[in-house]
Amino acid sequence: MKEFNQMSNHVKNVLIYLFLLVPLSALSQTCNVFPEDSQTSKTSGTFRIYAHGISAETASTRFPTWGEVDGQDDLVWYEGINQGNGTWYADIDMSRHKPNYPEYGRFDTHVYVKTASEGESVCGGATWTRVSNQPSCGAIEPSSRTTVAHEGVLRIYARDVVNAQRVQFPTWGEMNGQDDLTWYEGIDAGSGTWYADIDLASHKPGNPEYGTFNTHVYAHSSSGETTHCGTQWHRPQIVAFATGNPINGWRDADILPNGQLAMAEDIKNAFCDPECPNARYRIGLQYTLDLMQNDPAAREAQALLELQALVKSAKVNNFYFYIHANHEWVLPVDGNPFQADVLDWAEYTDWGTPLTVYSNGWGRTEDNGYVQVGLKPNFESVIVRSKIKSDIRFITDFIKSHIFNDPLAKSLFMGIDFGWETEVGPSFLPVSPTYIGYAALSNRINPLNGLKYGPSNPPLQENFHSILGDISRDFISFVASEYKNRNFPKSMLFTHIIANLIPHPDQDAINSIIRRPYNAASISNTNFGVSCFCAGVLTFDFARINIERKQKPWTITEADPITALASINGGEGTPPPAGIIVYNWSDTMRQPFGDPPENMIPKFKDLFSN
Repeated sequence: MKEFNQMSNHVKNVLIYLFLLVPLSALSQTCNVFPEDSQTSKTSGTFRIYAHGISAETASTRFPTWGEVDGQDDLVWYEGINQGNGTWYADIDMSRHKPNYPEYGRFDTHVYVKTASEGESVCGGATWTRVSNQPSCGAIEPSSRTTVAHEGVLRIYARDVVNAQRVQFPTWGEMNGQDDLTWYEGIDAGSGTWYADIDLASHKPGNPEYGTFNTHVYAHSSSGETTHCGTQWHRPQIVAFATGNPINGWRDADILPNGQLAMAEDIKNAFCDPECPNARYRIGLQYTLDLMQNDPAAREAQALLELQALVKSAKVNNFYFYIHANHEWVLPVDGNPFQADVLDWAEYTDWGTPLTVYSNGWGRTEDNGYVQVGLKPNFESVIVRSKIKSDIRFITDFIKSHIFNDPLAKSLFMGIDFGWETEVGPSFLPVSPTYIGYAALSNRINPLNGLKYGPSNPPLQENFHSILGDISRDFISFVASEYKNRNFPKSMLFTHIIANLIPHPDQDAINSIIRRPYNAASISNTNFGVSCFCAGVLTFDFARINIERKQKPWTITEADPITALASINGGEGTPPPAGIIVYNWSDTMRQPFGDPPENMIPKFKDLFSN
């Protein structure tokens, strides 16, 4: 018998099977074996097995136990305890079947009895089941795989969750590791669905993170088990392209026979081989809508076709898209759609002396003469304000009916970019920038004499910068309020403010700051958007941008290709912009400013591939 007790586990396993081949009625002693319950979910602690009807001559008992999955690889022999009156029991250590990898399904427990006269023999057995209480989750579904929002929430769903008392949704962006890791508590929606609302503003406040984000789902059971699964979603930077001068014979308003904008197809051919970028960067396009022109009815009819082509282009190519609304420009030099009095319409044509103080429209000095390129109307006149309100009604009606009512178009629409520049930089330095004048000055009072500005009562040069800054700011506030009156969401309104850092020989740094109405975005409660058509020679006024954006994301609403690429990651403490609109597609992309000129398309392709 001593040798029997010292047999290896392997031999014991064989004996168990041998004994089970013998009917229990034929055994020298039989017993009734009962588990404390037919099933358990325990993965730790003990589970008691009883054996009743054991002879009083029994000196000891053993309860070999194993799970049937993978055979007896988790076999454990437990010493029985005599409870008296023919009952013995053993407490099965649930953590030993199997450590760190619990076995589930049917378990077997046999009972061996040992007497002084007959040695050790099996008297009976029982089966019982360990069911899984391990939490699990099925599909993890973001409400959207891509979002461009920096405020509000993105809802993440965990489907087919079982055995969970609590679910958490840790979330972080891959850029710079888990420095923005946030744990969100899940909400039980019932029927195995949990969700969490990711606070987009917390990744990261004032310095938004872009690219791929991870959200894991940790499901916790009531008994302490935990499992996790995960998903990814994206907050890309939008690189949109806009066109201006037509090197290929078309502008952003040219519509192809397939109903798309010509620029959209050209952009796709340039950057989407075989697929468009869809990670940290996404491609977009911007269409410039000019309504302040002669023959307004005909212009609206054509603009409607162009807008329809814009939406179709975005949907077909999966491009994000902006609308640049030019409410302030009348492109023909002699344009006056309403035959309004010149004081109500455009700049005084005799205020061009000196040109560095007051210029009419876009212009430049050439052979000591002035060349007019375009005019800006007086937005403070009643008739011009009425036209701007009519234009905004036209635009918002189209957006509501053709974009907001179309789920795909709505998901791709970024918003409206508008503004009123106060200066433009020349293509060479160092010279003074070109100042853009405003007819609105004719409605302003000269504080020196209490009379309206005019040819015989011009502003002093030292006041000129702050006056034009005020006018630009007031125009942005006026237009923004009109969009909001039409129930257009402020989250889709972007300012368009010159923000190039130009070394002005004729003004000091303070006046330079006053000249640019950076506070227009905060005053109008819109997105902070700036422009810098700087030919790669200048840069953005990053320091001032970082102050004025007030911890909100910023957007480059116009930049030449060289400046755009140089500013994609921000600069001087300023975070990357949420989006960049690159002018001009396609002339300055294929033949940009620079010495020597360089095709920028390969450089942007490299950006998209990283």
